[in-house]
Formats: sequence, structure tokens, C-alpha cells
Amino acid sequence: MLVGIPPAKSVLSKFRIANNAYVLGTFETGLTIYNQQVRALNLAWSMVESLPTNKLRRVARVGGGFAGLTAAAGLLHKGVEHISLFEKLATLCPLQQGSDTRWVHPRIYDWPDEGSDLPTAALPLLNWDAGRASDVAVQVLQAWDALVRSVQLPAAKVPRIDVYLNVKHLRIGETLQIEWVGEKSNIYSSPIASGDKQRFDSVVLAVGFGMERKSPVSYWRNETLGQPELDLGKRTYLVSGQGDGALIDLFRIRISRFRQDRILVELFGDNPGLLKILRDLKHTLVGARIKPETLYQRFEDIATDKHSGFDRLLDALRNRLRADTAAILQTSRTVDSFKKVFSTPASFQNRFLLFALYRAGGFIPTRREKVDRICEEYGIKNGDVIRRHGTDRLEALHEVMDNTLQRSSKRRLRSLQEQSQQPSNICWEGGYWHVPLPKLKGQPLESDTSKAKWRLEHLPSATEVWVTGFITAVAGYLDSLGTAGNDFRVTLHRTLYVGVEVTLQQAASYVGTTTRIGDPGRTFAFTNATIGYAAVMRQIVRSRPRTAKEKDEEYRKALQSDMGQLQLTKHSQQMYEGVRSVLAIPVFGRQPKNVLAVLFADSTRFNVFTDNCVMAINMMCQRFASQIGKIHSDRVANFSVPPVHQPTTTISKIAKLRVIEFVAQQRSAIVATANYLNIEFTDFLTVQKGED
Repeated sequence: MLVGIPPAKSVLSKFRIANNAYVLGTFETGLTIYNQQVRALNLAWSMVESLPTNKLRRVARVGGGFAGLTAAAGLLHKGVEHISLFEKLATLCPLQQGSDTRWVHPRIYDWPDEGSDLPTAALPLLNWDAGRASDVAVQVLQAWDALVRSVQLPAAKVPRIDVYLNVKHLRIGETLQIEWVGEKSNIYSSPIASGDKQRFDSVVLAVGFGMERKSPVSYWRNETLGQPELDLGKRTYLVSGQGDGALIDLFRIRISRFRQDRILVELFGDNPGLLKILRDLKHTLVGARIKPETLYQRFEDIATDKHSGFDRLLDALRNRLRADTAAILQTSRTVDSFKKVFSTPASFQNRFLLFALYRAGGFIPTRREKVDRICEEYGIKNGDVIRRHGTDRLEALHEVMDNTLQRSSKRRLRSLQEQSQQPSNICWEGGYWHVPLPKLKGQPLESDTSKAKWRLEHLPSATEVWVTGFITAVAGYLDSLGTAGNDFRVTLHRTLYVGVEVTLQQAASYVGTTTRIGDPGRTFAFTNATIGYAAVMRQIVRSRPRTAKEKDEEYRKALQSDMGQLQLTKHSQQMYEGVRSVLAIPVFGRQPKNVLAVLFADSTRFNVFTDNCVMAINMMCQRFASQIGKIHSDRVANFSVPPVHQPTTTISKIAKLRVIEFVAQQRSAIVATANYLNIEFTDFLTVQKGED
């Protein structure tokens, strides 16, 4: 088990509300689509790893939003026999479909942390890129449809998944018998309305958080708050609430051309000093070294520091205030002074932007309770009142539970309401979702054919394109030498962090003259095989030249023996019997001994990677490395992520190898401007970080 990851049974206990009944994310804070998807996969992982097989044969999922679909996708990938999915409304992901006025970013609420600008969820299943909520819904549903088609053929007598939409009546009992009335939806046929009941082995409630209270217009419905007024004069709005939803609407009303990603670039793009101050402050807050109640005063200290850069931000924000709107922010009656708003669970980003907007005179706060009195005082029309008061989360659960399940889960639900800690950090190992579990499939799956396509994680297409261009040049060089033969290949593995685990991911298809396969996106243990040996030893390694007296069969057996000691087949195919030369060159990041990538090449010819050949390829790696940190445009950039400690070892910990050797006289390439190879296409602008 990985250090820092709790046991699967411990994780599962955080979701359990009754015997084999689980609640997904309903009472959590820090709610984003990405965090809910990670929680969903953590739940699926913990179920697969800790439940007996007879509790995973027939699983019900109640809720067809992002979390419900992601949990179902995880279980299907791991070989669960059958899943029934129930959704109250007429379509999956109903809230976000067609929502064009809301922008969604997987990590925007992590700002200003390193990696918060990464525009992709980077998930192995149902992945998506930042954009309008409607576009995100399309991406996820397209991936869902593709998954369903892959596991459910038209001629299948027993489908692996049943989807029920328009489920207007559903009740779950303590014995996990569900009764429902809805429309059975099949991608190959028209919906069929029916009422039925069935007992399941396990049930997951992914019902979301319920509908908003006292809000005539849902947060996800389209409206025109962010658009300029077409009538003359100024329009005054009342925004009631102090959570992220309310604050986002306040910003849209008062800041021209507001969008969450764009405003960060426009306000902080040339203000790295202020960005660093805020990053340090957030780390102090998250680390509980200061109390949330002091956050307003901390912001005040920054604002009054003439060297902080806050004045420059304030000038930029004042220049962006809309002339056609005014806004009143109604806070909770429990907030007796404006500074206490900053101790609420809203995101750090939105709390700071609220403070800056307040200092810019961008709105008027009030704690008056009567909405009609506020509207009368400021001349606000009823249609210009925006209420963001949250939801009744417990009611959303009780709606689908019968009395027996409500009684048996009452104590546990109360505990979750008071303190729910369902993990939103990744608990699964790299490549986990693309290795079906033998106990569910009923057969071993570790053949060379399956290993060529397994252990996949998200690989950015821009990274794959960039790496393919580089390794094609290396392959062209080897081909020009005429010594690599008619069966050689080259690829590059990038260091990939999956939660707290460090892996090596194949970043492009093999290039060369070979027909040997291995899909890009596969992940391997950081310490295994030739690439892992080069990575943990931080040195260039290759197969030594064959001696004049050494027979081919002796050399082959010695090389295969080395691969056994390096645990090649733990995650990869058996080395092809014809291979006689291998090479692995690590590329280092900005920080010393931080391996960013490992170039790999092999050939069926002897003695291909001579000193001169290695020197030339290493020089190519250096040129490649020198350009990574320079990639930055409006639509393509190399995105950093928070570093994870990389494993190391010593020569004494590895048995003596007979063929694989170090190339001691060669110094590996160093990337002076980056610590991570993660090139992404993006429609979101990126924020330049302050210097550490």
C-alpha cells in the first residue's frame, strides 16, 4: 500500500450509512465537479478492494449527475457484473446541460496554489476540460456513451447496465429493495415506461445536494446577469447569500467581462509579488496556523502594505467596475459585521476578490433581514433579487429512503452532517481503472496483449504531439546511422503524479521500424524496468557491448535475467526475445535530482548504443529539455503541479546486473525552467506564478 493512502475499508467507512448502503458527497464542503468525481472513484475503489464479490454483482446508483456517472464508470471498468442507474429528471447531468452562462474549471478554487490553473480534470475516466458547464456536460456524456457502448452490445441477452430516467417515484428500503416508476433508457432503443422493484447487493446514493431554497432561478439556469444593460440608467440588484454561488453572481453583476479564469490573469498577470503573498497566506490558513476569523484583518494588512502590489490590483479592479449596475449583498443574519463573512467556507479566491471589490466600493453589504425593506430602500425590482441560500441536503436523501432505511441510517447521517470527511484526494494507484480485477472477471488478465493496453491514465494530447515530434527526430537519427537494424523503437516516458504515487507514463506511441505494440498513456512503477532503473539511479543506462567470446544465447539470457531483477513484467510485457540493445536517458527538472522524463530505445541489433550514439541522443534530449519551460501561448502551455517526493535507491539495493550498465561519462539533460512535463491545449488563460 502507498504511504499516505488509508486502507480501502477505512475509506469505505466514510461513505457508509447502513449495511451496504452508501452516500456520495451530499454533505461535503469544497464542492466542485472534479472533487465529486474523485470522491466517486474513491468510493468505487474502496468498494472493489474491500467488499466481497457477492456484494458487487448487482449495484444500484441513485443519481445521474457527474458523481453518479463517474462511480458507475469506475465499477464497470473494474468488472462489476451489473449496474442500475436511476435519475429523477429526463436526462443525465440535467443541471449542467445547456448551461452556457456558468464556467467550470476543475481546480479554480484551489487558486493560488501551484497547479490550480491546470485546465483539465486529468481523470482516467469521464475526463473533461475547463469550459462552459454545457460543454463540460457534453464531454462527460460523450465519454459515458462510449463506455456504455463498449460494455453493452446490442445483442447482449443480459445487459451490464440499465439506465432509468424520469424516475418520479423511488424508495429504498433497509434490505436494499428498491421500488420505482420510470423510463428504461437504452442507447439502442426508445425509452420504455415501467414500474418495478428489485433487491440489490449494494446501493449508492449520489443524489447531489437537492434544489436551491427560495431561489426562483437555479444557479445552473441561463440568465443575463453578466451582460450589459440595454436600457438607459443603472440597474440595482440584491444578491442574498455569502457562499461561492452568491459571490460569483455578485462579481458577474459588478465586474465587466467577468470570468473566473480571465479575471485572475487580468488582475494578477503582472503582479507576481501579490500572488506570492496570497499563496503564502492561503497555506497558513489551510495549515490552521491562523483562524478563519482573522482573514479579513490579514487582507487589510496586505491592502495597507504599500509594497504588496494591492494598490495596483485595486486600480485595475476599479477600472473594470460596470457603470450600468449597482449591487447590495445581503449576508446571513448571524453575520453581525462584514468582516465575519470572511470566516465562511467560500473559496479563498472568492473571499479575496470580495475583499478587493469591497475596497473598490463595488457593492454595499447589509445584514437587514427583510428583503422587501431592502428592495424598497434601494429601488430594487422583485426580478432583480438573486437568492443563493444553498439546499436542504438531508431532504434530498430522505426523498428516496423509506422509513426503515431512514431509521437505520439516522445516526450515521447525523454524523455526516456534523463532520463529513469523504476524501477528495486520489486514493487509487496509477493505472488502476484500466486493469480489470480478476475476482470480478473470474480470470487472470495479465497477458502481454492486455499489458500493451492497460494501466492507462490521462495523457494530454498536446504533450503527446510534442513528444512524438521529438522521438521521431531521435528515431530518424538512429535510422540514419544504419546500425539500429529493421526492428528498433523509441519513446519517452514522462513522470506522472497520481495522487501521492510517482509513476512513469508512456507519453507517445513507439516510433521506429518495429511492429511491437504498447499504447501511449500506460503507466509503470517509477522503480521498475530499465526506465525505472535510470530514474531512481539518476543516471543514463544501456546494455553493454557483447564481448567477442560471448555467444548470442548467453547474452540474451543475461539480458532477460537483468529484466527479471528490474521487475520488468510487473506492469509491462515480457521483453521481446530478439532485443539485444536498450537505452534509457533520464531528463532532470529545474530542481536537482527531480526526474522529469526518461527516453527509452531498444533494438534487435547488438551494440547499437555506442558512446558516440549515446552522446548524440543525450544532446538531443538537452535541446528538447531546454524548450519545455518556454512553451507558453494563449492556447498552449506547460502546466506545473505540486511536486511529489520521487523514490531513490542505491546500487547496493539492486543485485548485480550482467548486461545493463551506467554510462558514467554522460551528464543527463536538465530542464532549467520546468519541473513537470504537462503540455495542454486550453481555452482558459493562465496565470503566471510569482517567484519562490
